[in-house]
Amino acid sequence: MNKKSLHSTIREQMLRVIGGAQVGDLLPTEKEIAERFSSSRATVQNVMLSLQREGFIERKKGRGSFVRSKERRIFSGTDFSFGGQVLYAYQDYPALEYLLFRKIVEELARQRQLDMVEARISRFSNLSLIQQLAAQSPQLKGVIAHTDAELAGGRGQRMLHALGVPAVVISGERSVYDNVFTINPDHYKTGYKDVELLAGRGHRRLAYVGNEPGNAGEKLTLEGMRRAVADFGLPQKSLTLQVGQTKPWEDAAAAAYAATREIVAGRNRPGALIYRSFSGALAGLRAIREAGLSVPGDLSVVANSSPLPMDIYAYPRIAYITCRRETVVKMAMDVITGVLDHPVNNLTVDVTVAEEESVGPGRLKAEIGKAEMTREA
Repeated sequence: MNKKSLHSTIREQMLRVIGGAQVGDLLPTEKEIAERFSSSRATVQNVMLSLQREGFIERKKGRGSFVRSKERRIFSGTDFSFGGQVLYAYQDYPALEYLLFRKIVEELARQRQLDMVEARISRFSNLSLIQQLAAQSPQLKGVIAHTDAELAGGRGQRMLHALGVPAVVISGERSVYDNVFTINPDHYKTGYKDVELLAGRGHRRLAYVGNEPGNAGEKLTLEGMRRAVADFGLPQKSLTLQVGQTKPWEDAAAAAYAATREIVAGRNRPGALIYRSFSGALAGLRAIREAGLSVPGDLSVVANSSPLPMDIYAYPRIAYITCRRETVVKMAMDVITGVLDHPVNNLTVDVTVAEEESVGPGRLKAEIGKAEMTREA
């Protein structure tokens, strides 16, 4: 028996043991498991670590491994499962965005008499977790995936296609499968509108802070920015691009904070900053203020994602260009429940511009305005 198949065998047996045990039950030690399967301690340790990362067990130093509850549903006294299940897969990383989407998915699922099953994908998880949960959902109606590049790309879409139910990937690559759909905001238009808004206010030096992991959508956003820069007669060097190398499990807000500090400390400071995410824009506000600058007095700020719940308390309120989360989730639910009879595989959602307090006039316009006020006086 090779090492890989032994690992799989031990994992399957341990899942059976866990399935028949009670929450809090003590599991066999790694030594006992290794002796039972004639395996090395290293192989057993790898199995137990993977079970811990996926939430099946809890390991306590000096005490052993215990069965952990996998139940995450919140019961309100009403059972919605008679209509079937919708599986929502999202990243278990430090990003509030996924949890905000989760809340909307659960609410809309209940409205359509569906029960939501969730899969939280960590960087140590693999696609088999979704397959397992799909197999355990006897009336699975569809899947909504909102995860990293592995699931959004070709390999993940092949797996979703094999499930045989409608699957919708939020911010995914183009799908070639009849039952796999992608939903994306109009990234190109987002980038164009970024520059249109700021250049229209008189800004002539812009910087983009890509504080989230890069993907195909970001490339389209940058293309839209470059097109708008050309259309407004600005030189391409007027647009500085800080495309980050942030990993999905890293803190994107911290990346935006660090990038902003570097930008505002430079000799050729721009007049406006465009952030990939709203959390990045909030972190940028902090870095700007710590540098002794103000928004929008010294710099204007725009975010390319929907506002967060705490935005109501932000000062100034941050301008943003994107589509509403509710619109994206409703479209996904319409695909899964058949409301959209013949949807195209790759759906694009229009974006809107919310001009808030964080965008002010460019330096040139501000100076002209002051001069006009002086003449009038």
